[in-house]
Amino acid sequence: MATHDEEKRTEKIYMKIKPSLKAKAQERADEEGRSLSNYIEQLLIKDWNEHNEK
Repeated sequence: MATHDEEKRTEKIYMKIKPSLKAKAQERADEEGRSLSNYIEQLLIKDWNEHNEK
């Protein structure tokens, strides 16, 4: 399985979230100079890494 750094393609995920949560995530992404998509991707990577270090 390729690591996220080795992958060249991306895939789309469609999801529903509360507008207030989306706004908070967008605000944090803006603070970090990231797109919302990249911010969420980094959260998923961090979670994956934390759960697989055990």
